Amino acid sequence: MNTTFRDPETDPAFSLTSALGFVARRAGTDLDRDDLHAALGLSLMICAVPGEPDLARWITYARDAFLPQAASLFGMTVRDLHPPRAAHGLHRAAEFAQHFEASYAPLVRRALENGQPVLAWQGWEGQADGLWGVIESTTREGVGFAGRPFPASAPSPASPLPLTRPPTQVYVVEAPVPRTPREGVLVAQALELARRTINNTADTVAGAVTGLPALDAWIDWWTTALESADAMVYELVAAHIRLTASIAAGHRSAQRFFAQHQPASPAPGSLLVHCAGLAGKVADILANPIGSKPARAKTGAEIVRKAMTAPLTRVRAVVDELRVALERPLPAT
Repeated sequence: MNTTFRDPETDPAFSLTSALGFVARRAGTDLDRDDLHAALGLSLMICAVPGEPDLARWITYARDAFLPQAASLFGMTVRDLHPPRAAHGLHRAAEFAQHFEASYAPLVRRALENGQPVLAWQGWEGQADGLWGVIESTTREGVGFAGRPFPASAPSPASPLPLTRPPTQVYVVEAPVPRTPREGVLVAQALELARRTINNTADTVAGAVTGLPALDAWIDWWTTALESADAMVYELVAAHIRLTASIAAGHRSAQRFFAQHQPASPAPGSLLVHCAGLAGKVADILANPIGSKPARAKTGAEIVRKAMTAPLTRVRAVVDELRVALERPLPAT
């Protein structure tokens, strides 16, 4: 089965990237999406969240692991209203809505009054719930704020989408004076953050793991999911396909980024060429996210598990090759 690579305009993997790019455009600067995605450490990120039952939502986690660092690189200062680790799990507490209204809503209102954009994760109305977006105004609906989630069926500026529950995480963009960073600095950060995500050293919450451990968790997830008496195989496969499409889109973005920024010096250039090739190879494998029917499977569940995990095993080998490549010295900045 061949899947179509998603457009970054419609893929949830690019939710935070698109939101931050929107803030930059509002401030008068168009930033290259692939550059921004790589600087956020997201191009090569594969994330698993074993505690999140909806496989397709895994792509929405850990997106802000390097947000302050990336925003600074592009000339923007972001401040979290509560540290990510403190925020995790708050939205499940019954009293969180009151806590948000008493402690965080006034800060969001003040930011809006001062013309400061506000980034918010989760809480948007309907299918946009798990996305990042930009709070643009106050409203009498929901929790009192509305704005533009990314990507989604973009509401018109005259009709922003409300937040129906408090967002799990909120950042105020205090100084949106965006700029394009020096190429050497941009490439060095992208490579360093790619190395960290592949080695699972990003600062994540909700039990999220990245890189090789994420692929291992994803492979294990299929065994656990199919053991459940309530398992709806079609829905599990559909979620798997959505997740692989998003990861493939990210790796296509990485492929474009590395190809575009090949420096003149031979050694760093060869590294970027190699990384571009490996990123493209991951995307090529995930274009066919369901493997062929295994010859020796004994049960229907085993057929499904092996068909789903065979491409992931191949991806793991390529990601491990990327890990080795990224241990090489980074280009000088």
